[in-house]
Amino acid sequence: MYIVGLDLGGTNIGVGLLKNNKIVKFLKLPTHANQGKGVVINQIIKAIELIISGIDKKNISGIGLGVPGPCDYKKGVLINPPNLPFRNVNLKNIIKKRFKKKVIMENDAGCAALAEKRFGVGKNKKNFILLTLGTGIGGGLIINNELYHGLGNGGELGHISIKSDGPKSKCGNDGCLEVLASGTAIVKRAKKILGKELKARELAQLARKGNKKARRVLEESGKYLGIGLANFVNIFNPELIILSGGVWDSGDILLNFAKKEMKKRALFNTEVVWSKLKEPGVLGAASLIKNAS
Repeated sequence: MYIVGLDLGGTNIGVGLLKNNKIVKFLKLPTHANQGKGVVINQIIKAIELIISGIDKKNISGIGLGVPGPCDYKKGVLINPPNLPFRNVNLKNIIKKRFKKKVIMENDAGCAALAEKRFGVGKNKKNFILLTLGTGIGGGLIINNELYHGLGNGGELGHISIKSDGPKSKCGNDGCLEVLASGTAIVKRAKKILGKELKARELAQLARKGNKKARRVLEESGKYLGIGLANFVNIFNPELIILSGGVWDSGDILLNFAKKEMKKRALFNTEVVWSKLKEPGVLGAASLIKNAS
């Protein structure tokens, strides 16, 4: 049997077809979040249709959805995700009616954390934190081997306050970690310092060639990320912090700046590493379907 795992991001939709816990087919489509709710829903449906093309629907166990919060994950309602045009939209029901399959929904970073627990560097860890660094910053908490939810939406780590007089944030908490250290924040900082929009990967390439401005962008971004990491270490005292998402291809440059700042502020020593999994959000979303095979 096959399982569909979908990772909904503010910029891209990643979707995979899995069999025996392995991605046998994967594709990515733009989310088109700025074009409104209807367009995004159509993109999600299109992504699923493409990934199951040529597969007998009888051989599909279900669809796992990883989506950013805040959400009511049991009901499948996206309440008010900052980087998506959804307000109280029951995405679970929409997908269930369209494909007539079992659908389970979970936080996207939570899905990535589940994938790390089952397949990745968190496999032998009882307590760890997963951060997704992309359009925004999401968080997944594994506490005592279980994904922590609190009253339902625990783990929104990207929205902790880092700089009270910092940039405006869609979440309402201006100066939060997301507006200072996400992939989007890095691109904006590059625009301000270098005069053009560059992604983390491009900045890292320039920095390695000696470009001081590119290095400054990564240093400032890493500093803010490190402040956030120190807060998480002091609150949770985890065994490990895992970073994933689109910013991972900045490599050790951003990570080392973040670690340096974290060590200045954290009360405890905690290892911080990049994820080694390909598409952990998709893997984790698929793992939501209990009869995964």
